[in-house]
Amino acid sequence: MSRTSPYRLLLLPISWLYGLGIWVRNRLFDLDILPSLTYDLPVISVGNLTVGGTGKTPMTEYLVDLLVPHHQVAVLSRGYKRLSKGLQVATPQSGPDEIGDEPAQILHKHPTTILVVDANRRNGLDTLTNMREPTVEAVVMDDAYQHRYVQPGLSILLMDYNRPLGRDFLLPAGNLREPASQTKRADILIFTKCPPDLRPIERRLMVKNLKQGTHQSVFFTTMVQTTFQPLINPITGKANGSSEDDPATKKLSEPDLSEHPVLIIAGIADPHPFVSYVQTIRPDAQTLLFPDHHRFNDKDIAHIKTTFEPMMAEGGVIVTTEKDGVRLRADIRLESLWPSIYLAPITLRFLDEESALFNKKILDYVRINKRHSRVDQTTHAQ
Repeated sequence: MSRTSPYRLLLLPISWLYGLGIWVRNRLFDLDILPSLTYDLPVISVGNLTVGGTGKTPMTEYLVDLLVPHHQVAVLSRGYKRLSKGLQVATPQSGPDEIGDEPAQILHKHPTTILVVDANRRNGLDTLTNMREPTVEAVVMDDAYQHRYVQPGLSILLMDYNRPLGRDFLLPAGNLREPASQTKRADILIFTKCPPDLRPIERRLMVKNLKQGTHQSVFFTTMVQTTFQPLINPITGKANGSSEDDPATKKLSEPDLSEHPVLIIAGIADPHPFVSYVQTIRPDAQTLLFPDHHRFNDKDIAHIKTTFEPMMAEGGVIVTTEKDGVRLRADIRLESLWPSIYLAPITLRFLDEESALFNKKILDYVRINKRHSRVDQTTHAQ
């Protein structure tokens, strides 16, 4: 939708009312009228100001990978679009219906990490704080920037390079959950999805437009596609149902993928970069797109099978995102297709080796704020 779209103009009055409500809410927190709760253990919040993907899950996974060698880490998420209600403490058997797509993805890749989902973050943090076996030493809160009833010790705000905040509108006319001025609450600001060759002059201009506070650090990151990974059969625990012990033998490189007919399946907020990437490798790849967090019905399953059947006879493969993969591997109706499914993982990489500085900030924060044994209720404004 363009900035001058008549549909956007019709929605602007609703956006103004929404913005007024957000302003009042933030002022109540800023004036200590609404209380924030601080916890006596390191709590790192990852969030954004917009709806849609800014790379929160890759950032959360980056933090888990960074902290796990040193600390017992827990991830707290609301479990968006899950079918369950209330607090859920994940087990190795937990799937997307119980804990949500992104938490299921994180759990699958980091099975030793404690993972709790609860829309009530205070309740989730109380549960984690009271755990004794094992004792939680640090918490990463996913998608929590707007959850001001909890005051994180360190707040990370992600911003999509391709969607400048200053050019967007508040919901529902645009994609902003809060005004761009609320970047001031973050301790660390990270531009995601940047071009790998982003020029220094452009970075300086982006930082200038941010009106960075003296307490804030700014980083630039890009998303890196890695080798296509085979779906792990949830019944056998092997790659593509194989009896082999090493799933790495089943990986596909970009040249490998180009030799197979490809069906792309995607049910994410913005599938176009993913689809474009796969189609640069295999231009004739067919595409089946579904809504974000879509739960497949019988008609969807039949359509997938009918579309892929001619490709299967020619050694075709299904390529999907990691988030879609957790739903596909949890659906027994697709068991016959599991051996043909490959995931396209993405990882977050800092530009110009800024990761060393970022890693130090995170590790120092957790070390200095190591857990004691109590929870304090404060009215600490953000």
